[in-house]
Amino acid sequence: MVRSIYKGLKQIFQTVLQDQSNSFKKAGLIEYPSPGLWSLVFIATDAKGEIAVKFTERGLDMVAVFLPPTPVPTAGFLIFVPREKIVPLDMSPEDAAKLLLSGGLVAPDYLPKALPAPQETVPAATKRGKFFSRL
Repeated sequence: MVRSIYKGLKQIFQTVLQDQSNSFKKAGLIEYPSPGLWSLVFIATDAKGEIAVKFTERGLDMVAVFLPPTPVPTAGFLIFVPREKIVPLDMSPEDAAKLLLSGGLVAPDYLPKALPAPQETVPAATKRGKFFSRL
């Protein structure tokens, strides 16, 4: 069942991704349906037209996201979310779709980006002090 749904969703994503826009090329997380609960979304586009104007007047930079339900992701919701409330993910939209369709059972591999080397925490004055002179 998951395979057939995934194939259909993959076709939809391939069609959308062939478009030259940035629509649905990123996945993210938003706090929904209540604080402390997070939902997987596909980032569609910046708010446009009247919606963008109304929110800009209120000082908000809004982004349109698509919130798909599991296991039928084509019947989702279009939600406008403040940009700063979206946690962007590094995974591809295809990997996000697999995660969604599997109900969280198939998670893509993730290698965190390399962290900078830790800075030396011992002050230089301590190195010249009695502690290091005994070594």
